[in-house]
Amino acid sequence: MEDRLAEHRDKDGSIIMHQKWCNAILKNQKWTFAKTMPQWPHWWTHIDSWEYPELIVPVATWIHEHGQKETWDSGRRIHNRIYYYYGGYKYWIMDKNPKDVVLINRAIVEI
Repeated sequence: MEDRLAEHRDKDGSIIMHQKWCNAILKNQKWTFAKTMPQWPHWWTHIDSWEYPELIVPVATWIHEHGQKETWDSGRRIHNRIYYYYGGYKYWIMDKNPKDVVLINRAIVEI
């Protein structure tokens, strides 16, 4: 079976992510509005909708390593999150370990 991502792998077989590629991957995903949380408008993308699901962990790792630490007040408690900003959106993961990610969130950046 041919490796569709061979050109993006290092000699150990790990995906090599970079900012331009990460941004393109995020931009081109199918995003679903989180209708159960209208008080916090945001969208999510799930690994099952990705053409290349093996890219979600490298993208989540990029978000985790290159994002900004911020707090978010849900009204019930303060949450510590890492947000990656790109294209008028902020992206975040809920998992502590990017290797566990199956879902990525995004929200419009408020100016």
